[in-house]
Amino acid sequence: LARPRIGLTSSLVTMELAGRALRWLRRAAPARTPEPGLWQEINQLLDALDRPDAAAQGPALLAAAGLRMLAAAGWALELDRCVRCGKPCPERARVLVDVHAGGVVCRGCGGTGVPLPSRARRAMVAAQTGAAFDGDADAVIALVARAFDIHGRGEAT
Repeated sequence: LARPRIGLTSSLVTMELAGRALRWLRRAAPARTPEPGLWQEINQLLDALDRPDAAAQGPALLAAAGLRMLAAAGWALELDRCVRCGKPCPERARVLVDVHAGGVVCRGCGGTGVPLPSRARRAMVAAQTGAAFDGDADAVIALVARAFDIHGRGEAT
């Protein structure tokens, strides 16, 4: 162990969040293959979850780390434009995220998937680039988990 994270074990919430992130990591990282981006993200998340105030911020920390872990694995969700036609997302429009397709699919391309308000989409885009996540963390965690499952099974299109 390079650095013990004793504080992480003081809360069931933080242990569950860390466990979920480690399952994502196991799903994304091939055996015996260095993945420095994933390693960096998981260590930053575990360090953040080790802080005394982590239980309250934990879901937002996991949501942001999950989005960045997807990107580090090469599976980032495209949230700025339609993955099929490339049409940019209107700044204030609700979008549909199709995890199988890899991100936003506009209505013109037959958009289906999870509806995402514009504020949530903007918060996710910011989190992908390193900002703190400010939004519905549970919804994003569900999207990230689904993306890891789909890519881990090789079902992405």
